[in-house]
Amino acid sequence: MDTGENDTSTGGSFWSRLSPLYKKRLLQGICAYIVLVAVIGLWLQLSQQKTLESWNSRIPHAVTSVSDKTPQDFASQATPDMPQPPDLPAVVPINGSQPAIALIMANAGLSASMTERAFTELPAAVAMAFSPYTAHLPLNIERAIKDKRDAILLLPMEPTTYPKDDPGPHALLSRNSLRENEKNIEWLLKRSPHITGSMNFMGSRFLSDSTNLRPVFMALKQKNLFFIENPGETGVAKSEITARVTKVPYLSSDLIVDLIATENDIRLQLVALEKMAAERGYAVGIIHPYPVTFNTLGSWADGLARRGFRLVPPSTLWQDAIVHDAHRQNGTDPHP
Repeated sequence: MDTGENDTSTGGSFWSRLSPLYKKRLLQGICAYIVLVAVIGLWLQLSQQKTLESWNSRIPHAVTSVSDKTPQDFASQATPDMPQPPDLPAVVPINGSQPAIALIMANAGLSASMTERAFTELPAAVAMAFSPYTAHLPLNIERAIKDKRDAILLLPMEPTTYPKDDPGPHALLSRNSLRENEKNIEWLLKRSPHITGSMNFMGSRFLSDSTNLRPVFMALKQKNLFFIENPGETGVAKSEITARVTKVPYLSSDLIVDLIATENDIRLQLVALEKMAAERGYAVGIIHPYPVTFNTLGSWADGLARRGFRLVPPSTLWQDAIVHDAHRQNGTDPHP
């Protein structure tokens, strides 16, 4: 009992034993903390709308629709310091062959509404590259094949920034054993049995690892699948030599059309793609399911044939690439 009374007495006298100065400083600290929390809360409330508008301005779908604009409208609305898409003269077909352009929509299937828009609005020549993790993947691939559209599987691969940037489950990793990567590529290909080709998702490290990449390409070869490397994901094309060794049909994309998802930048990139096709005979561009991309591609594709170009599936483009490469090696390039 005595011990308990002493403990109670000691506990109850804690505040009374503090010096007046310490009590004053403690109360001041508590008050300052309450004021600080109140000020921060008020600032967040006042800046909420401004912050929301700032984030919304970065979203591609916030760009005004341009599907009903003419090239003249586009030029008249550009600011003086904004680069203008130059007029590209029509390319005269040589030996009956027009320069070919292939477009691949990456990340198809992630958004049901944007995927539906791609199916209904994009020309059938535009390929769709699906993530292996998307819902209804087999149904989307079957629909693409029914539309005579190239269905491409995005292969998740290890980037140099892994594990900070994780390509996802069943990804192809340099740190995996060969057997683990064989199981992963098997799983990925089983998810999409009717695809026509493949393309990397990330992969800046894995694509430079020929030891691990070779069995993956051998699996693609057994399925008669081509591989298109997206250097925009890796920084530079790295897998061409391994593709040649394993005899996998290979192409590297030339640019990402909507890397900056604004109307003006997309048009400039499309002009650049046409120039590449005019000089080399073919070009490959990557696009994404952004509303501004859909809106801008419509008018561009409508005038493509008039300017002397063909919009073709990547599988056809690869055949064209072989022909043009053979011409260059023989000194008879049809598009010098």
